[in-house]
Amino acid sequence: MDTEIRDLLKRIAENTEENNVLLKKMHRSMVWSRFFRIAYWLVIIGLAVGAFYFIQPYIDAIVSSVGKVNNTIDQGQDFFGGGLLDIFNRFR
Repeated sequence: MDTEIRDLLKRIAENTEENNVLLKKMHRSMVWSRFFRIAYWLVIIGLAVGAFYFIQPYIDAIVSSVGKVNNTIDQGQDFFGGGLLDIFNRFR
């Protein structure tokens, strides 16, 4: 019985060491996975901010152009609505 217990303890020790090695590998894999996931999102956010910084002058130019077109349309409506249409309606 002494040899059976000794063999059993030896197998348990071997299994424990093997499990410890596997757990260390799993932990290392988890750490690297977390690192790459954080790096991935930092790259995504950095590219988005960089793209906005690069494209911002074009967006400002477009917004300015749209504002000028709106002002021109408002001035045209004031011109045609206020005086010119009244003149044409008088000649009818």
